[in-house]
This record gives sequence, structure tokens and C-alpha cells, in this order.
Amino acid sequence: MLLAAFAAALLQTAPIPEACAYDRGAMIALSPEAFDQDLNGGWRPIAAKPECQEAAADLLAAYREAHWGDLSVGELHTNCWHEGQVRASLGQTRHAIRLMMAGVNPQFQTDGFHEYALGTIAFLNRISPPWKPHAPDWPLRRHRPTLNNPPAPSEKSTGWS
Repeated sequence: MLLAAFAAALLQTAPIPEACAYDRGAMIALSPEAFDQDLNGGWRPIAAKPECQEAAADLLAAYREAHWGDLSVGELHTNCWHEGQVRASLGQTRHAIRLMMAGVNPQFQTDGFHEYALGTIAFLNRISPPWKPHAPDWPLRRHRPTLNNPPAPSEKSTGWS
């Protein structure tokens, strides 16, 4: 019983900030096209406000849950991908990676999105804990010559070699 109460407490979402308020019923009632692709409606205007990104990610998840049996495979993949993008921007990398993997639609591997998606997921895997990218401290990394910052000639040479 204690475990069930603890799980219920974890699943409760934080209150939505007033700037992020929206009519949940109206949002859930939108068609998949209006919810996902309308740049002035659906989840996108909410996610455009940095302080509202978590509310937008939660809305994407709620929409998917409410329409699970009605969404096409492509719509499900797109919803997962978009929630994953928002979660990644929030630093919820592990959760984002799982969603983005669900967002890769194996039926559409010819439009380049498949490669883009796998590259994005690989990038997220490299920067998420417990992995931390480490570049060796090679001498070349200490000083990178550029046009504005050329290498200094060595004391033994008389010029650029």
C-alpha cells in the first residue's frame, strides 16, 4: 500500500504555471493534424515558451494516451518524436532517447529522417550521464591556429615552416 501511494505521488504532475495554462479538454479534442502541425495551435505555442516546455511535453504524452487507439502509426511516431525533442531540451535525456527511438518509424526509411533521427539519438547518448565525452589533452587542442591566431614561429626557425 505504501508503495502504491509513493508511485501515485511520483505520477502527479506539478501545477502548470499560469503563463502555460491551456484548456486541456479542447487540446485533447483537436484532430491529430491540428494538435501537431498547427504552428499557432496545439502543443507548439505552449512549447515555444521556455517556462512551458514541461507542460508541452506532458500535453504531448496526454494526447497520445487519450488517442492511443485512434492515431495512425505515423502519428504515434511523430508524437513520440516531438515529446522526445521537448524532453531533450529540458535535459531529460534518458526519457527523451526512449521517446525518440519510439519516434523512428521503420516504414519510412527513405526520406532521410531515419538517419537524422538515429544521429540525434547517438548525439544524445554521447552527452547524457553516465557518459561524459572526453577529448585527450593533445598539444594540438591547446592551440588551434586560425587566420586571426596563427602559430608563432619557433625560436629555432626564421619563419613559418
